[in-house]
Amino acid sequence: MIIFPIIFILLGFVGYIVLKNIFIAPTLTFAVSVVLTFTVYNTTFLIWLIIYTLLSFASSMIARLFVYMIQKFKIANK
Repeated sequence: MIIFPIIFILLGFVGYIVLKNIFIAPTLTFAVSVVLTFTVYNTTFLIWLIIYTLLSFASSMIARLFVYMIQKFKIANK
């Protein structure tokens, strides 16, 4: 209950920083979760799939905000 949310939050954050797109990391999170749902877990994991995808999207948005703030800070200090 604690490990998966942390993993998906980090995937969303790092995914945005590496790929520079807020939609790719949550999409990958969704795809991995779907595969895990039907191979490892049962269909009750689908609710968590939606929650983990939203967590990944939210952390991608936070990463985008951090990158934007750092860029603005660098421009303001030049």
